[in-house]
Amino acid sequence: MKYADAGVDIAVADDAKQRIRHHASRTFTPGVLGGIGGFGALFALDRKKWKEPVLVSSADGVGTNSKSPWLWACTPPSAATS
Repeated sequence: MKYADAGVDIAVADDAKQRIRHHASRTFTPGVLGGIGGFGALFALDRKKWKEPVLVSSADGVGTNSKSPWLWACTPPSAATS
């Protein structure tokens, strides 16, 4: 099966991502590290207050979010508090 068989046009998707990248990059402040396209975003915090501080954020897939509560429920209480 190809993406096109499912109604996905890769060229249109790539064009949309380029347009988003252009507009999003216009909002960058000096603390933004790297660019757009990775699995996480990096932002340098105040170096006067912290030693080499970097805030990392990401958007996770639904699979991990669905499995996390299950893993927590299956963790023995002694392991969850250590």
